[in-house]
Amino acid sequence: MTKESDDKLAAKKARFKVLEEYWADNRKYFLEDKKFAAGEQWPPKIVEAREKDGRPCLTVDKSGQYIRQVVNDSRQNRPSIKVRPIDDEGDIEVAEALQGVVMHVQDRSNADEAYDCGIENIVIGGFGYISVNTEYAHENTFNQEIRIDREPNPLAILYAPHRKADGSDAQDCFRYVDMPKSVFEQEHPDAEVTDWEADGYKDEWSDDNTVRVCEHWWKVITKVPKLLLSDGTVVTKREYEEAAVALGLQALPQIVDERELPEVSVKWCRMTGAEILEERDWLGKHLPIVPVYGNETNIEGKTIYSGLIRSAKDAMRLYNYSRTAFAESLALANKVPFIGSAEAIEGFEAEWQNANNSTASILHVNAFNAQGEPIPPPQRQQSVVAPQGFAQDMQLSEHDIQTAMGMFNASLGERSNEKSGKAIIARQREGDTATFHFQDNLNRAIRRVGVIVVDLIPKVYDSKRVIRLLGESGEATEAEVDPDQPQAVVKQGSKSIYNLSIGTYDVNISAGASYTTRRVEQAEAMMQMAQANPQAWMTHGDLIAKSQDWPDSEGWAERSRLVMPPELRQAIEQSEQEGAGSPEMMQAQQYVDQAMQQVQQQQQQMQQAAQQLQQMQQANEVDKAAIDAQTAQLQAEREKLESARKVYESRYQELSAKLELQAQKLLMTVPPEMPPGKEEPAISPQQPQPADAGFFTPNES
Repeated sequence: MTKESDDKLAAKKARFKVLEEYWADNRKYFLEDKKFAAGEQWPPKIVEAREKDGRPCLTVDKSGQYIRQVVNDSRQNRPSIKVRPIDDEGDIEVAEALQGVVMHVQDRSNADEAYDCGIENIVIGGFGYISVNTEYAHENTFNQEIRIDREPNPLAILYAPHRKADGSDAQDCFRYVDMPKSVFEQEHPDAEVTDWEADGYKDEWSDDNTVRVCEHWWKVITKVPKLLLSDGTVVTKREYEEAAVALGLQALPQIVDERELPEVSVKWCRMTGAEILEERDWLGKHLPIVPVYGNETNIEGKTIYSGLIRSAKDAMRLYNYSRTAFAESLALANKVPFIGSAEAIEGFEAEWQNANNSTASILHVNAFNAQGEPIPPPQRQQSVVAPQGFAQDMQLSEHDIQTAMGMFNASLGERSNEKSGKAIIARQREGDTATFHFQDNLNRAIRRVGVIVVDLIPKVYDSKRVIRLLGESGEATEAEVDPDQPQAVVKQGSKSIYNLSIGTYDVNISAGASYTTRRVEQAEAMMQMAQANPQAWMTHGDLIAKSQDWPDSEGWAERSRLVMPPELRQAIEQSEQEGAGSPEMMQAQQYVDQAMQQVQQQQQQMQQAAQQLQQMQQANEVDKAAIDAQTAQLQAEREKLESARKVYESRYQELSAKLELQAQKLLMTVPPEMPPGKEEPAISPQQPQPADAGFFTPNES
């Protein structure tokens, strides 16, 4: 390696050491908490002393049920990533497409595994991570896909200090793996086989059979001069100068303000203790590893992260001590020694030595001494009763555990002092509130993952291709992306073509019940409405059947529609056909398509003309006045076509609204019919009308 490479490697290893020391305490506490949750709940010195004496060290795991309660509650409330435009160039339809791509990435990556792993790590140890990576879609393509991965070992990641909770202001991070030397030699046959030991970086996580391979991401911030123009747009100074050369300075908006703004790029490298194996630019502008935190406490500038069980560890140890002592007392209850004379058991010492351990039915004794006098047999002393204090201490320890975690019996589904349903729900809500910050911190990390994915999408899908979009219900659709088209969205019939690189978009999180949960609630509500008013089956039977999770719910829905009143069935079918494409809507769509094609053709002509003008200006073949006149003419034509396009779109929207209004009126005028052979019972004036009478029924004449 060159001296420059050696210096760069030395600087990275020094940075690694700094972050390793910064995280030393948190990594130590994390490992202790992990081992405690795995069952190592006795201090090693006490275990060693008790094992020498042959005494037990019982462990009754009290942490698992509380950990699973918080983690599984998070699994039932999956947050969803929402994308929205935040500038003038952003488009709502493109935002929906980006959201569909994000859901496709999550589905393809099994992102729920990464989210579950993240919250489990923060509940146990206080911190965890989620990573975003890229890979080739499959072995026979050069198209790439985005992948969200879980990081099961947070101790393999070192993150730079930061002030923001989601880590977005961190400057760099490391991720390493201790790779077996045989595997390293296969993957990097030309690399030098070494580890960090030579420079003092060897620690307990590596040994002589491994090579530490480390990845490093770091941000590079460059000051770029940018201009604010009179039309409100912001461009770089270089872009403005290039446009001035191409179109002429008079054709451009005036400069209102100028200042330097930071532009962030991210670099990546893979290295060992001996050399940098590879280095390149990372596609995005964000670090692809996202931290997730539990409890965060800052003490004199030092941040300590903790999970759910750290504050309850002493109470759980006390419970184990009391439970072990109680078990020892019970075990010794049947081992109370016999008291008797040595003369009585003379010759039978072996039997009496094992009397407490054997199941012998007879123990022999000497009934008389040498003088013929009777000898009293040995007598067992009164059994030792286990003290009641042990049971009381275990109850106190159990209460201390729940108090430290903020979760009580009702939170675990057990009966407590609460009697009424409201009291039980209030106690459950209290327990959920005490641990809600874990779920909220995970939501914050998932939002950060969404920001990274949205930033990567136009850079990964950088060629014309067909991509898959997923809806909230899980249904898949296909869309075409073209990064070279000048508009964000171009309509071609019923198909939309997207340029995902136009516009700026933000990400938000929608927390709450998942789509599956809401669908179940909808199905239950529909069934309750149908039970309260059976006539609803005649008008909404197909919708009720579709909402159910029966094996053949679609077939049930089709048959339910067949028994609907003919007028209602005809109106529904007509509405669906019109929604799919009526002649008026198709004609309006053709108008819009023709206008868009004309605009595209004109833009292509303008681009060609701009190129010709640039060549003419550089060659001094025409004067500047002629160039300005031709540019103004082209601009006027473009504005004219843009106005025509807006007229076509307005006409299309008017036709769509008119058709939708007609369909609604038609549905409102169709009365439901009673089943054949049945007459509607009359309601007498004296008979009180039920509360749901008239629900989905025709008005009285």
